[in-house]
Amino acid sequence: ITVTGKGAYRGTVTKRYVVEKKKLIPSVNGMISKVYDGTKDVKKDDFTIQLDGIVTGEQVIAIAGSAAYESPNAASNIKVNITEITLAGDTADNYELSSSNVLTTGIITEKIVSNPDISVFAADLCYNGKPIEPSLTVKDGDIKIPETEYISSFKNNINVGKMTVILTDNEGGNYQVSGSAEFEIRPQGFDGAKITINESYTYTGELITPDIDKWSVTFQDKILTEDDYE
Repeated sequence: ITVTGKGAYRGTVTKRYVVEKKKLIPSVNGMISKVYDGTKDVKKDDFTIQLDGIVTGEQVIAIAGSAAYESPNAASNIKVNITEITLAGDTADNYELSSSNVLTTGIITEKIVSNPDISVFAADLCYNGKPIEPSLTVKDGDIKIPETEYISSFKNNINVGKMTVILTDNEGGNYQVSGSAEFEIRPQGFDGAKITINESYTYTGELITPDIDKWSVTFQDKILTEDDYE
């Protein structure tokens, strides 16, 4: 400021002063959300930083350096930390941020997987006379889905032929899983079966054929029936 005397006064007096930058308060309106992807990442296109305090008619924007959820798991009201915020725009040099970080909340929703890839260990599919409930590997693409995410049930899983695996969702977790697959129950190998004859025979010069109730076949400690051999 320069003041020049007049009348009874002569000369000038000058005083310099500083115009401080105006502080802008950053915030995020609304809830950030995404579908579960196993990461804490937040895409910058998924939110907009609002700035409170811009002079009318001026264009200033906020740019986030990074953003991340506190947890990668599906849930609501997860803390989201937005950091390294900077200002841009023609008059950005006239402003500064009250904070370069914003803490807000977000949602990660469960991923819906309606036709996962279901596989089993082949050795588990041999007939044994009992219900077959093989261990399953369930994948969403290349990612294995934890067993806690689904409930498995089985149909036609005793006799040789096609059996069906059915998956239903186990509520909670990061996925909503449903689907089914068919697998072939194979006949059991017969090597190692044992024939036991319960009667002795004396040579007669003729063909001796033991009565069927006088002998039995066992395999792996199980007595087989006539339906199992010929």
